[in-house]
Amino acid sequence: MTHGLLLFDSSARLVIWNQRYVDMYGVSSDVLKRGASFRDIATYRKQTGSFEGDIDEYCAALQHNKLFVNVMTAATGRIVQVANNPVAGGGWVCTHEDITERKQSDQRIAHMAHHDALTNLPNRVLFREHLEQQLAGIEAGEQLAVLYLDIDEFKSINDSLGHMVGDELLKAIAAALSCCIKAMVSLRGWAATNSLSFNRPSAARKKSPNW
Repeated sequence: MTHGLLLFDSSARLVIWNQRYVDMYGVSSDVLKRGASFRDIATYRKQTGSFEGDIDEYCAALQHNKLFVNVMTAATGRIVQVANNPVAGGGWVCTHEDITERKQSDQRIAHMAHHDALTNLPNRVLFREHLEQQLAGIEAGEQLAVLYLDIDEFKSINDSLGHMVGDELLKAIAAALSCCIKAMVSLRGWAATNSLSFNRPSAARKKSPNW
């Protein structure tokens, strides 16, 4: 079984557990034994860094006698989805699923959808989203500055030296600009193709900034 599993009775005492749960959290056999209370197990895991949150609040949530699902990040960095499902007659079944790879995959997909594959800078989609957010938040008297940068004769570089050289040039320019801008301003959005553009909200409220 890929999930860690625990079964507690109506008195919140441990009835059944599996080896996968032991492997996930390294709970001592002195703690994980038949009749052990949920609070004792949670307290042990809190002390060893594999339980996050407030134990009292967690216990209170279990009293509602309905499906209770939460996601936590262990001290090891692993992301675990915990589902507490009530059973007839009282008590509940608790399953622990390690969803680290799934979350990381989702994050990679989301990053790829909003960033340029070559330079790893936010792309036009993310740039537009940030720009729309900034425009929507502008109040009377406030201003927004947008700076657009174009690389002159970039096509001739590709044609004469090849696309590999052009790609390396784009990455070098993106890296150099990122370092400069991080030291100067707080960026709200980037877009990168053959040309690069970025925007930032103006610090001025009454007049345009001097660029």
